[in-house]
Amino acid sequence: AVSLLLFLLLPAVSTSLSTYIAIGSYCNKNDGLCNSTLYVLNFDTKTGAISKKAQQSAGFNCTITVVDTIHGESRIYCPNEGGYGHSVPGGVTGFLFQEGSLLPLSKSVVSGGNMPAHLNIDRKDRFLLVANYGSGSVASIEVSSSTGKIGNVISSIELGGHPHSVYPTPTNKCVLSPNIAQDKIYVLSFDENSGILKNVSHAQERAGAGPRHLAFGPSHDMVYVLNEPSTTITLWKLDGCSLLPAGKNISTLRPTDNSSEWHSAEIKLSPSKKYLYVSNRKFCGSVTEECNGTIATFSVEENGSLTLVGHTDSGGHCPRVFDLDSSGQWLVVGNGGIESPSLAAPGIRNIRSLKIGSNGMPGSTPSAVWEMDWEGLGSPGGLTIFHA
Repeated sequence: AVSLLLFLLLPAVSTSLSTYIAIGSYCNKNDGLCNSTLYVLNFDTKTGAISKKAQQSAGFNCTITVVDTIHGESRIYCPNEGGYGHSVPGGVTGFLFQEGSLLPLSKSVVSGGNMPAHLNIDRKDRFLLVANYGSGSVASIEVSSSTGKIGNVISSIELGGHPHSVYPTPTNKCVLSPNIAQDKIYVLSFDENSGILKNVSHAQERAGAGPRHLAFGPSHDMVYVLNEPSTTITLWKLDGCSLLPAGKNISTLRPTDNSSEWHSAEIKLSPSKKYLYVSNRKFCGSVTEECNGTIATFSVEENGSLTLVGHTDSGGHCPRVFDLDSSGQWLVVGNGGIESPSLAAPGIRNIRSLKIGSNGMPGSTPSAVWEMDWEGLGSPGGLTIFHA
């Protein structure tokens, strides 16, 4: 399963706050028995320097990370991708980052399904929203706003296929969930007081598109859906709890790339709302730079349409996750290496900070590279920049 990481709207950043990066990780075994690690890294927004601040054992495959900053606390949540053939059930775990330490906040709580690949938090900080990839369901789970502890599953909607991600709309009245197996984007109504979800509509992508993740546009009614196997972006207009077509599919690759060798992974809008970024992963049997991934940069026009600016070498293999700092000056990418059991070497795995230029593109030469101490683990599964 592939995962990704989420960037939340945060309060205005005080000069007294420091900047950190939360990193979730995959295990190197798929047996449900190994423990992954959640890392918090220091991030210097002046130089791009990265260093380890804290780490905590996080259960099986603690991947996508979402950081909720509330009441002066930074609460970090991640899905545990169990179930669907693993010996442990799918779950969600919470942590508290406080005074430089990473502390357990909640033990793993059932996610309402198998193999949760993605989660988010609603815009009132009351419910976790989880996409259970393995069992084909989307669930809401209560969270205590005072303590951050995870409660019970409130609502679970069976959709079938493989929901790959889940997002509350800007109004907090609906939830969008791209389903990579069904080529659909489901639209669920969401009661922000009770947490109840209802399946109300869906948008149909073309066959084989494979919708994975999405980003909301500057006007909030524009939705950019990233299609993984077809390496394209589809534009939609959000009308209440419905999606309407809003433009042609746009390729995320270079003209010289062979699309059969590539899959897209993550998509994010810049804090300035002027640029949209996408990560692309090349699947090949080599550990050379020829297999490095790319970051595609698009400028966002006034009408919401996209224009390709260019591509940046990610500096490693399989850039599954990335995030942008709140100033929009830095893009930090997690390269996960080549996932092939036939290779003796895992490929290039690292966390890299890339300075963004005046044209909106990240530079190809990193300001800093952090080679993770994997301690026998697999690869980065989530990456979120936050302030504390």
